[in-house]
Amino acid sequence: MGDDRAAPVVCDIGETDRLESLVEQVAALFGGVDILINNANQTALGPLLDITPKRMNEALSTGPVATLRLMQACHPYMKARGGGSIVNMVTSAAVRWDTSGYGLYAATKEAMRSLTRTAASEWGRDGIRVNAVAPHALSPGLKWWTEHNPEEAAEFVATIPLGRIGDCEKDIGRAVAFLVGPDAGYLTGATIPLDGGQARWS
Repeated sequence: MGDDRAAPVVCDIGETDRLESLVEQVAALFGGVDILINNANQTALGPLLDITPKRMNEALSTGPVATLRLMQACHPYMKARGGGSIVNMVTSAAVRWDTSGYGLYAATKEAMRSLTRTAASEWGRDGIRVNAVAPHALSPGLKWWTEHNPEEAAEFVATIPLGRIGDCEKDIGRAVAFLVGPDAGYLTGATIPLDGGQARWS
């Protein structure tokens, strides 16, 4: 018995020249675009003095540049369907009192937050809602870090009022599903902190 599911459309997020083609393929496959989640980002942690131009360019091209290119590519398809929803994944690291070691990462994510707010302002008339989510989730990368740095990880978790790192599906995925659904139809331009109450957002 054959598998009727559509084959995944794959593109390296660093290949920004191919992002428009990626969106075209998705739109052709599914008859349009209703939802865009910008989650992929390649960046480096470490002190600012260690950040090289190459590492900075990689972070910017796979962060705010790729985010904007995908948003621009999806816009006409969403507008043609009467609206859509975009969610950009950002970080609470940018609003901590001490962002040491997170400067480049925080900078790329803050740029994405700015794009989120601006797109919400400009594209609302097209029925397109744009929000950001700042998650703490037990991703493979964070899991590796916690396993290899148990003492630091314990200190990190201790700063989260809810006392745990979020579950990718239950704590983050379900909230994102709400954001892109009709029950959040009047919410746009916002940053939703899904970090267990760790950061102080203004």
